[in-house]
Amino acid sequence: MTISTSRILLASFVLTGSVGGQASSLDLKGSLFETVGNNYNIPASLLYSVALAESSLGTKSKVSPHPYAIRSEDGSFYPSSLVEAKEILDQQIATHGLNVDVGMMQISLYWQKGYYDSPFELLDLETNIKVGAAILTKCLNSSPNDIVIGVGRYHAWADVERSRIYGFRVLEIHNNVLESIGGEI
Repeated sequence: MTISTSRILLASFVLTGSVGGQASSLDLKGSLFETVGNNYNIPASLLYSVALAESSLGTKSKVSPHPYAIRSEDGSFYPSSLVEAKEILDQQIATHGLNVDVGMMQISLYWQKGYYDSPFELLDLETNIKVGAAILTKCLNSSPNDIVIGVGRYHAWADVERSRIYGFRVLEIHNNVLESIGGEI
């Protein structure tokens, strides 16, 4: 099922230019999430909800996706700059090979090899969101009658139970985002 963009849904937060992406507004209008979402036929709010599920950082009242999040067997890293993110990514690749997830959409270097040329390009915010949107589109189209599984395949393609759990988690985040702005716009 391809999600219609006839009515782009708006999510609850916009990334600012600040590292760590503190939430500053209840509108994604004009953001990379909206631009990329429009290009991939995905509501900005759903794309943003996946980013929140993958890389959120903050407090209970103020949370947003982290632009430079890196995850490996060593744990999660939230670098404060692009320079620091490149250093950490280089270290994690040296230690774990391609078993590393990168950026706010947590692109798996191992599973998503065909979507990038260099792992370091995934630290670019726009590239990361575009790759995430391409993956999410493939996932949603793979399950036209079950959006929970479609969204869930972003995290676990072959394991239906893990897909379902993740899908429900993202859709719960999405519902909370929509509730915070009063529903569809």
